[in-house]
Amino acid sequence: MFAPVAMATRPFSALTFGGPQKPSHIVVAGNGIGGMAVVSKLKQALQKRPHLANVTLIGPRPDFVFKPLLLDSLLAPQTASSWPLAEQLTHPNAPIQFRQGNITALSLPPHGQVQHNKSGPIDYDYLVVALGYVKPPVHRVPGLHQHALFVETPQDIAKLEASLLQKLDHALKAPPDSETRRQNLSFVILGGGVTGVETALLLHERLQRELQARKADPAIQSRITLVHGSPDILNDPYFLPLQGSIKRQMEEVGIELLLRHWVVGVEAHQVQVQEAETGAFKSLATRDPISTLGGVPNPVAESFAEPNQRVAVNPFLELPQHPQVYVIGDLANAQDATGRPLPMLGQVAAQQGRYVAQDLVQKLSGAPSPRSPFVYKHRGVTLPLTPKRAVFQFKLPWGQSLILQGRLAAWLRNAVYRAQVRQLTDS
Repeated sequence: MFAPVAMATRPFSALTFGGPQKPSHIVVAGNGIGGMAVVSKLKQALQKRPHLANVTLIGPRPDFVFKPLLLDSLLAPQTASSWPLAEQLTHPNAPIQFRQGNITALSLPPHGQVQHNKSGPIDYDYLVVALGYVKPPVHRVPGLHQHALFVETPQDIAKLEASLLQKLDHALKAPPDSETRRQNLSFVILGGGVTGVETALLLHERLQRELQARKADPAIQSRITLVHGSPDILNDPYFLPLQGSIKRQMEEVGIELLLRHWVVGVEAHQVQVQEAETGAFKSLATRDPISTLGGVPNPVAESFAEPNQRVAVNPFLELPQHPQVYVIGDLANAQDATGRPLPMLGQVAAQQGRYVAQDLVQKLSGAPSPRSPFVYKHRGVTLPLTPKRAVFQFKLPWGQSLILQGRLAAWLRNAVYRAQVRQLTDS
């Protein structure tokens, strides 16, 4: 955890101005989109000025996972969604290293250190915290961690696919009107945010493919139910323009929306939900429900944030009392010009990561120019409908929004994501 300590006694300018000094040590905690955006931008800068800093990236996985493409592999197994970090970080002129491990504690300057479960403490001069959110705690939804599937890593997708195929095999071997068939053809998705909606749509498409490949009786139909506690899906203000199109698509393919219901328990063969208004309980028979429920801020940050709250940062994405420490991505409670919290989107983390890298280079170079606060530029949002169709909302240069739907939107979505991956991985 972050230990509450006093401000550094030495002036901040002493870190950036003066005569020759040893390179500063920058530690980037987290190898998601935000952390990779920091490192990729620093890599470019340090190739020309390697004397400025040494960089250490710490993350739990040996690869970088680009989560917006994770679910695409359900329909297109050849879709790459992860890249080995050793290959991405290696450069003869850029002093960058990667250490795999789970971060267990952080301490603030003047004795800044990062601790993780694979080695001793790592000292830093500057720290970028990009740890994001973690799964809901065990006590929030009893049985969730034991009985639900998740969609956060390539391994999760592999487990989901194996479960899907196994359930279909069991269903088609069971008697037509048996409980075994009904249960194995029932799929329950927990959470109606962006990931939950995308999971439901792509899962439906995959199920239809599998039933056709098995030449199943057309009367045999799978059932997908999406459970969401709010009155509507896609509640994020940035996704409201797509809400109507997505709901129509889900209705057309027969995905059921169970709104205003909270998930209160998960068991081996059923999910327990509670109606928000009446408090009535209901059971949904299914095996292996798929959880996309919102997580909680990484508990490593609890020492400088309220429990289960995002971390307050200044306009430069720094901790207000510790300008050597930045917080970006889902964990940061950064705001737009109207005071509205920024959405927890990959493009926010990527923009913040690039900004922080530029700000660090400016600090380390002793550049006299005034600093500019971070400004988020919203590019738009997108969701897949089928393998070859998507909906894409983006902003035009003069401020108006345009919504595309169909094959062109799918092509544009793929092109944008591939460009983001190239930018983050130099591939």
